Amino acid sequence: MLHRKLSNPGLFQLATYINQGRELLENEPDFAIRYNTNGETMRAIAEDFQRNNTLIPKRKNRNGIGHYIISFHPQEKRRLNSEKLFTIAQKFCEEIEADKKIVFARPHFDRANYHVHFMVSASKFGSGKSSRISKPRLRAIKQEMDRFQQQNFPELKQSLLHLSGKEVAKSSLTGIPLPQKFKESDGSLRVKRRRKISQLDSIRKTLVDIGKQYPDKEAFLIALKQQGIETYQYRNRCMGY
Repeated sequence: MLHRKLSNPGLFQLATYINQGRELLENEPDFAIRYNTNGETMRAIAEDFQRNNTLIPKRKNRNGIGHYIISFHPQEKRRLNSEKLFTIAQKFCEEIEADKKIVFARPHFDRANYHVHFMVSASKFGSGKSSRISKPRLRAIKQEMDRFQQQNFPELKQSLLHLSGKEVAKSSLTGIPLPQKFKESDGSLRVKRRRKISQLDSIRKTLVDIGKQYPDKEAFLIALKQQGIETYQYRNRCMGY
C-alpha cells in the first residue's frame, strides 16, 4: 500500500490514469468505487473534486488530493480476484472514512502485481475542514488492514503490511524498537517476503530469542553486548542499536 502526496496534481489526469486511460465508466469490467461523486466520466469526477477543493481555506502549499495504492506481491496473482480486491478496498474505505470524503477507486490488473488506486479528497465532502490522514493514523490503518487480511484471506501469504517501530517493539518483548535502517520496505506499506532470511529477520529473531531468555531490561542489554550488538546511549538511556 502506497501513500503519495501529489503537489498541485491534475485532477482529470489522475482520474483518467486510475481509470486506465478511459474517459467513461460505462462497461466497467471489474469494479469502481465512488463516494460522494456520481460522475460517469473522468472529467465529471475531477470537477467534483475541484468543487470540493474550492472550500479549502487558501494557504501556501495546500494540497487537496491524496493518492493511495494497495498493491500485492506478483506471486499472489493466482490467489486474487476482483471480489477479494473489492472486499479489501471497501475495508480500506471504511478505515479512511470514505463516506465523509470524495473517493474514486479502481483495480489494475495490467501489471505483474495487482493493485487498487484510490483518489481521495483531503477535506471533508461539502466542507473545507481537513480530513488528511496523519502518520500515526496511517500506521494504525496499516496494522488494521494487516489483521483484516490475515483473518479473511490467510492464503495471501506473500504480501505483508509493514510493521511500525512500536509494533516491532512489542514482538521483541523489550520495548526497544528496531532502528529505521533495519526496516525493509519498498516504499509501500507492504513488504515482500523473501525466500532467504533477510538481515532484518535474522536480527529480529536474535532479539526475540534473547528477550525470552532475559525479560529484565538490564539483563537483556548485557546479553545484547555479549552477542556483539552495540546499543546507542544518550544521557545514560538506550535509544537503539
